[in-house]
Amino acid sequence: PSQNHTFGSRWAGSKDGFLWDFEGALQTGQQAGNDIFAGMATAGVGRTWNDCNLTPTFWIYYDYASGDSDPNSGDVHTFNQQFPFGHYYLGWMDLVGRQNIHDLNAHLYLYPTPWLTMWLQYHHFWLDQSRDALYNPGGVAYRRDSTGAAGNDVGDEIDLVLNFHLTRYSDILVSYNKLYGGGFLKATSGPGRAVDAESLYLMFQQRW
Repeated sequence: PSQNHTFGSRWAGSKDGFLWDFEGALQTGQQAGNDIFAGMATAGVGRTWNDCNLTPTFWIYYDYASGDSDPNSGDVHTFNQQFPFGHYYLGWMDLVGRQNIHDLNAHLYLYPTPWLTMWLQYHHFWLDQSRDALYNPGGVAYRRDSTGAAGNDVGDEIDLVLNFHLTRYSDILVSYNKLYGGGFLKATSGPGRAVDAESLYLMFQQRW
């Protein structure tokens, strides 16, 4: 049995073209009789230029979610993301979840026309604790080196997203994404386990 309590807060806003977004959460409880103590934090600042061509908006973020330095100690320090949101926060490839992770990321939004939005992302990922795992957005631990010898450098991801607004209620979204694996992915690769990855999305959305 598991019982998890999450306490958090967020402060976001804008003034005179400057943007900010800060969030933090602390988790306590018990999991299989072991105490839980974990946390996450996000800090982002940005700027928008409404009077410039393309109306650019730029953000830089730092995302953190705690990991467990000794998975065999009994206590649980890996943050539980609980209700993850794919794509948006930790890259469009959905290879990294908000658990045992650091993510330094930058975002640039451009609006060439009223019917087109361009979104560029860059992410640099590294594990919080090298003896803990790399988790996907579903909370599945899919790469791990329990010795910690593989290090914590997960790699770098770039994402290009184009959203074509066809009508008021319909859109076509195209996204190309590439992950350049770091030392951790190289050390834990093998048959069926690649170092680099790439993906292409083509989605149609209709709202009523």
